Amino acid sequence: MKADLLNPEAVKVAISMLPVTEGRKENLVNAYLVFCRQHKIPFTPPRYRRVERVPWIPLESEVD
Repeated sequence: MKADLLNPEAVKVAISMLPVTEGRKENLVNAYLVFCRQHKIPFTPPRYRRVERVPWIPLESEVD
């Protein structure tokens, strides 16, 4: 998905439509926030909440 980096609203829409996890969207918003600060672009970031997942632990029979 493409978006004009100088248009914060277009970037918000582009990030929200990506087929990635909430944690990845949070990272993208944080990176774009740094870009906006460097270029003095006003940006109010949307909030994404990272969803904690249970780690996959193989059975002992799968380890052998």
